[in-house]
Amino acid sequence: MGNFTHEVSTGKSALTNVTCQSFISEGDTGNLIMTGVIASGNFYIERSTGDVKFEGCDAAEIYVEVDTGDVTGTLLSPKIFFVETDTGSVRVPESTVGGKCKIDTDTGDVKITIQ
Repeated sequence: MGNFTHEVSTGKSALTNVTCQSFISEGDTGNLIMTGVIASGNFYIERSTGDVKFEGCDAAEIYVEVDTGDVTGTLLSPKIFFVETDTGSVRVPESTVGGKCKIDTDTGDVKITIQ
């Protein structure tokens, strides 16, 4: 179980049932849909334009940076959220336990729940 690196210039990407140490994804334009992606370490996700959606995913710590796009979905364990958005709404659970989840978006909504 090693690191999983995923790079995309344009286009929609969908990943299902990936288990890794760390997940690293960079992209210019396009949505990233992750279903059942589990990392024992960290998620590092960066997009210029596009949405990031988690469906039953988890990592020890999560870092997401999107210039224009929404970050939504469900995680499997509690996180301590640090969220910034310039022109969007934020709905995340309040928690004092769990790993760090840092999400930055210039233009986009952030809506995360814990399964």
